[in-house]
Amino acid sequence: MSKDDADEEQEQKSTTVTAEQLLTMLQRSEVVSADRLVILRSMEGFFNSVDQARTRLLADIQEINNSIAIRDSIGKVSDEPASEEE
Repeated sequence: MSKDDADEEQEQKSTTVTAEQLLTMLQRSEVVSADRLVILRSMEGFFNSVDQARTRLLADIQEINNSIAIRDSIGKVSDEPASEEE
């Protein structure tokens, strides 16, 4: 342990906190925690919105893929009789 570490440890041991200082620190901590909670809730709302949009886009893509598959299968059915007539 270096001399700086020993001095810092001594300072930490000798620090005393009054009741008013402790109350002030707790109030500040409460404000910081409330701010963090607001940010987390905002981020959660944003994530949910993005997730809902993603879900809708995937459903739309699936619907388009199904329409293309139906169109292609109809096209194949109509092509087969035409090739048999030739």
